[in-house]
Amino acid sequence: MAKVIAVANNKGGVGKTTTSSALLYGLSRSLRSYDEAGKVKVDGYVLGIDLDPQGNLGDVFGLRHADRSFGGACISNVLEAVATGASGDELIDTVKENIISAHRADAPRENLFILPASRELEYVSDELVMRQVSRRSNGFDLSTVLTDALAPVLERFEYIVIDCPPKLDTLKSAVYNFADWVIVP
Repeated sequence: MAKVIAVANNKGGVGKTTTSSALLYGLSRSLRSYDEAGKVKVDGYVLGIDLDPQGNLGDVFGLRHADRSFGGACISNVLEAVATGASGDELIDTVKENIISAHRADAPRENLFILPASRELEYVSDELVMRQVSRRSNGFDLSTVLTDALAPVLERFEYIVIDCPPKLDTLKSAVYNFADWVIVP
């Protein structure tokens, strides 16, 4: 089961993304070793989740496309799927479709993956709140949305690091319910 670490602070510009990316890189390095031939041996996988609509965590690892997108991948797709009742294989497929490998030929990171964010997350966050307070909720619980969304992949990763936005109003309880630890830079 993954150990979940959230990096959160209500203030902007204090190093949340820098802390998250350094932690992700360090954890991924600690889970890689090399055999005598110099071939990489992966001992575990690490996932970074960007909850900041600016999407800077993906930028740190060079994942954003020239059109400022991540090729359609975004945490908002996963949250929206949970909010609309996706479960089982459908949810697993949605999660897998939105996770991007951070591995590059010039920057070997075979075991580091990112679930990026985009401005779409702002709209989905608002929709999640409306769903929670409306009659459409059908058992939807905003405080467990991350746990519900990412349960299918918890066994795949050793560590999950969440890069939180400066203002974590909508997803605050979801992050704190999901995380094992919170780092406040």
